[in-house]
Amino acid sequence: MSYDLNELAKRVATTLKRQPLTSLAALSRDLRLDRHTVTRALRAHLGKSFREVQDEVLVDFVRTEIARCPTMSIKEIASSVGYNHSRSMARRIRRLTGHSPTEHRKAES
Repeated sequence: MSYDLNELAKRVATTLKRQPLTSLAALSRDLRLDRHTVTRALRAHLGKSFREVQDEVLVDFVRTEIARCPTMSIKEIASSVGYNHSRSMARRIRRLTGHSPTEHRKAES
């Protein structure tokens, strides 16, 4: 079966923007596609892996929330993304950007 890889990549990005912590397995299941098909679409259209796209969406989401709601706690932001513990999100954001969410908040103000 042939898929429009461009359209599929857009659907993946849209889903991740709503639910940044969605796993590749869950996303593939929801789309009723093999995970390799999803991965191939992202590589073909964006030149990135699923994890790279997910990481970008997560960082954008956290930065947007920090800018939009400066009084929202990091714990509340982590919860809105889907993390059970804010430390897990903070570690991932620091690994991806080199700065903690708190440091991003200070840079915003």
